[in-house]
Amino acid sequence: MSSIFFSYDPSDADFAQRLITDLRAVEIQVTSRYDEDILPLENIKTLLVMVSPNSMAAEDVQNDIEFAASRHIRIIPIMSQLARPVPTLRTPIVDMSTPKRYRANLPFLIDTLNSDVELIYSSFFRQQTVDNSNAVVGVDLGRYVPVLSAIVAPIANTNGDGPPTQRRHPIHIWQQLASAIPLFDVENAPPFALTRLLPPTLEALKATVNAAPYQVLHLHTYNLNDALVLEDEYGKEAPIYANSLINALIHSQVKVLILVGNLPLEEAETLLEESPVQAIIQLDAQLDEFTTTTFTTHTLLAMGLGKSVQEAYHLALQELAKAEIHIEHQTQLLHLPSVDSVHLDLPSPNERAFHSLIFNGLPPMRGVPLFPEFVGHRRELLELNREIDEDQYRQIALYGPIEVGKTWLAAEYALRFAWRYPDGVLWMRISAQTKSEDVIGQLLALLELPPTTNWNTLREILRERSVLIVLDQLDEWDDPLEVGELADFIARLDHIGGTKVLLTAWGPVQPITYTSGTEENYIEALTEDEARYLAYRYIEYYDINDEFTEPAKLDQFLDKTKGIPWLIREGMQFIQRLGYGNGIEALSDVVDDVADPYERHMSHQINVLSDESFQALRLLQGFSDGFTYRWLKAAIPEFNERILQELLTLDMLNFDGRLYRVPPIIHNYLIQYAALSEEEQAAIDERVIEYLLEEQV
Repeated sequence: MSSIFFSYDPSDADFAQRLITDLRAVEIQVTSRYDEDILPLENIKTLLVMVSPNSMAAEDVQNDIEFAASRHIRIIPIMSQLARPVPTLRTPIVDMSTPKRYRANLPFLIDTLNSDVELIYSSFFRQQTVDNSNAVVGVDLGRYVPVLSAIVAPIANTNGDGPPTQRRHPIHIWQQLASAIPLFDVENAPPFALTRLLPPTLEALKATVNAAPYQVLHLHTYNLNDALVLEDEYGKEAPIYANSLINALIHSQVKVLILVGNLPLEEAETLLEESPVQAIIQLDAQLDEFTTTTFTTHTLLAMGLGKSVQEAYHLALQELAKAEIHIEHQTQLLHLPSVDSVHLDLPSPNERAFHSLIFNGLPPMRGVPLFPEFVGHRRELLELNREIDEDQYRQIALYGPIEVGKTWLAAEYALRFAWRYPDGVLWMRISAQTKSEDVIGQLLALLELPPTTNWNTLREILRERSVLIVLDQLDEWDDPLEVGELADFIARLDHIGGTKVLLTAWGPVQPITYTSGTEENYIEALTEDEARYLAYRYIEYYDINDEFTEPAKLDQFLDKTKGIPWLIREGMQFIQRLGYGNGIEALSDVVDDVADPYERHMSHQINVLSDESFQALRLLQGFSDGFTYRWLKAAIPEFNERILQELLTLDMLNFDGRLYRVPPIIHNYLIQYAALSEEEQAAIDERVIEYLLEEQV
C-alpha cells in the first residue's frame, strides 16, 4: 500500500485526480480519504496538501496537517489556486497553479517523492546559482530583468535589548522570494536576475547599484520613527532617511522601489524628485510573509511582461483578491504626477538569457544549520561579532550548560555574517567518533583542494584565505589524541589572517581551548524579554493562542521555564498535546524540585520508549552526523517505520527537511548512560561503508 496521502477538499477533486493520475503513471501510488482503500494517517511517510481557498478552509485538511506536523511526517504543499496557507503549513510550496507551472514542476515533484530528501529550494527550481553576489558584476545583466533584494534583520533596538523588531527570519523571506523567481520563465517574459545584498548596509547598497544596472530595488525593512532601517557592519540598526537613499541611488539605474516598510509621504516624494526612482510601492511591514511575497512576485512578473508599474500594482492586488486577501489599505503606489506610466527596460527577445538567475550572496557553506526561531542572546551576538572581527583572536569559545543556546548563537552568527568569509563557512558537529582528519577533509572539500593536500600546505593556503570553521559540541570529543592533533593545527594558524575558529562546549576542552589567542564567552539563560518573545513565537507556531487568553498563564509558564530555550519549547509542546493545565503539570514534573531538569526530562522520555526503540536509539550514536532512512536501514537492519515514528514523536530524533539527526541533548545523554561498545561502533561503520560502496556501483 502507498505511503503517500493527498489531503484536499472535495471541491478540488478535478485537480487532485489529475495529479494523482500523473503520479501513478510513473508508479508513484497516492491515496486520499476519498479512495475505497483508505490509508491510515499513522502509516504514511509523506502528506501532499492542496493549497487552494477551499482546501485551506477545510477542517479535514487542517487536521491532517496538524497530525503530520506532530508526527514529523514529510509535508509537501501543492498550490492549485492562489490561497494563503494555514499557519501550521510552513514548508516550501510547489506552485502548480497554471498549466505552465504544472508542467515545469511535475518532474521535480516526482524526483522529491522518489527520494528520502525533503523539498528544498536549491534543488527544486531550475536555476543557475552563484556563491558570491560580487560575481554579479561579471554577468551581462542586460540579458535579464535585474532585481536587487536587501532584507534587513537588525539585532534590535541598537544595543540589543528588548524584543527584536523583525519577526521573520531573513533566510525565510529570501527563500520565499527566490523560489518564485524561476517560475517567471514563461512565454514572452524575459528571465529575471535576483541578487541578495549582503551585508545589507547603505555602503554596500550604494556600491552594488553603482556597479550593476539594477532596475528594481526590493527593500524589506521596517520603520524607526521617520526613518527606514538598514544594518551596519555588525548587524545593528542603521536608520536612514530619504537623503541617504538619494545619495546611494543618485548614479544608479533603479526605476522602481518595492518597499516593505513605509517612508513618510514627504520623504517618499523627495526621493522621487531627486533620484532616478520613478515609482515607489510600499507595503505595510506587519503583513505576513506569504502576502508580501505573493504581491511582490506578481508585481515583478507583470512588469516583466511589459506592463507598467501602475498596471502591475493593480494586477497584483487583483490576484490577491481572488484568494480573498485584501490589502488595499496596507499598500501604496507613489509616482511623480508628471509620469503617467513607468516601464522597465526589457531585453529584446533575441538577446535574452534562457533561465532566471539567482545570486544568494553567500559564500560556500557546508553543514550550517538554520534555527529560524532565533530571538535571544542578541547582546551576545553583538559581542561575538565584535570579538571575531578583532585580529588578536584566533578562535572564540562559547561555553554554557546544555540547551542554553550555544549552538543557536553560533549558527545565527554563521548565517548572518557569512559574508565576512568569502572563502566559505565549515560547520562540524563533533561526536565521540570524530577524527581530526575528518575536520581537515571537510575543510579541503570546502576550499576545493585535493584530499591529498598536506596539513602544512593547507595552513599556508589559509594565510591567504578567509574561512570560518565552527566546531559544535566540542565536549563530546573524548579522544585526547585526536583533539590534540586538531589543537596543534589550529595553534599554528596565523591569527592575523582571515580564518577564524568558533567552538561550542559545556566548558573548556583541553588542549584546544587552551590555545593562545582564544577568547572565552559564557552563555547564560535568556533575559525575561527574550524568553517572553520566544514563548510568543512558539505560541504562534503551535497555534495555541486559545490556551493563553489570560496574561497570568504566560507569566506562570515563563516562571517555570527559567529562560532556558529548550524548556520553553518542550513546555509549549506539552501544552499543545495536553492543554494548558495538564501541560503545566507535565512541565512541573520536569523542573520542580530537581537539581538537573534536563537529566530528569531525558530520563522520562527514554523510559517511555519501547525496548526495541531504545536499542535502536542506542545504535544511532554510531552516526557522527545526519543520515537518511536508507542509511538507517543499511546500518541497523532491525530499524522500521514504527520505531522511526516513535522516536520522532518523542523528539528522540529530528528531521531537518533533508536528514535525520539525534538531537545533541539526547546524544549527550546516551554517551553518558548507554554508550556503544567498540564492537558495536565498528559493525555500524562497516555496514555504512558497504552501503555507500553499493550505491556508487
